[in-house]
Amino acid sequence: MDLAAYFAHLTKEYERHAGHNYYLAYVHLPSSFEDVETIPPIPSFVRGFTARFNKVKDIGVLPPHLRYLDIQNSSLETLQDLPLTLESLRISNTKITQLPSLAKHRALKVLNIDGCAFDTLPELPHNLDELNICDTNIQELPAKLPLS
Repeated sequence: MDLAAYFAHLTKEYERHAGHNYYLAYVHLPSSFEDVETIPPIPSFVRGFTARFNKVKDIGVLPPHLRYLDIQNSSLETLQDLPLTLESLRISNTKITQLPSLAKHRALKVLNIDGCAFDTLPELPHNLDELNICDTNIQELPAKLPLS
């Protein structure tokens, strides 16, 4: 089964349970997909997506109500169009070197970019609770850091 077929299967299961199956809304990419390099569009009902220790380089369209994204220890190179509902972004030990401004992402509470080759931080939301920038190339912090 390819990843698009897997997502189609999850969508059918979610619809079969009339959207009441909480566990289907949080998807952990099975290890059988560890060689996948491109993630097709993630189903719109998904609220959390985890894909660790894999070869993922690119993620397709993210669901508009995504809250949790964890793509640590992968080959991920870019992230675009992050949903404003995102509460936790964990992309440590990836090949990402920059992010767009996160200032409008008021729901974001956790940002983990340790082990990435960031030189600077993007603009951050003021309500961020946790920021991990260990083992990055960041030499100075912005004058205005979120209160925590």
